[in-house]
Amino acid sequence: YTRTLQASGTAGTTNINDWRNSGNSEETASLAVSPTGDRLYSAAIGTANLRVYNVTTNSYTLKTIPGYTAGTDRILRMAVTSTGTGYMMSGTKLWSFAPDGTVSSPITMTLSTLGASTSGLTPTPTISGGNGDFFADSEGNLYMLWSPTDGTSSYLDLFKIKPDGTT
Repeated sequence: YTRTLQASGTAGTTNINDWRNSGNSEETASLAVSPTGDRLYSAAIGTANLRVYNVTTNSYTLKTIPGYTAGTDRILRMAVTSTGTGYMMSGTKLWSFAPDGTVSSPITMTLSTLGASTSGLTPTPTISGGNGDFFADSEGNLYMLWSPTDGTSSYLDLFKIKPDGTT
């Protein structure tokens, strides 16, 4: 199928399947848009690649995601801040990436690295295994919403994440 995409006052038509490749190892579960709208970022499920799609030129490049384990990791959270720095997460692994798609080595996130106390909480919450997403504000801050999926708890946590993976 085709979609019309606009970036910086330009318009064009592209076949989304050309860069998304639905139904195979390049299938994705996340998408982020650059602050200027001229780039889309998508992380493949079955390979260790960040796909950087340039809307203006209708082309993409692949960037390696260091520390990503194909078949085990799955990028479900992704956002780009107003500064152009992007973030993505799989389980407890947090990566940052530059506007050109160059990806950093992962940081391991836990509730303790987020500055959260789990004392007295039943069941004990964990970063992996919950629902949630990333979002970024106009000042370049990254936030993560998280809630458990244990079927008995009903709360929502909000964390402000610093570039080093702490809060």
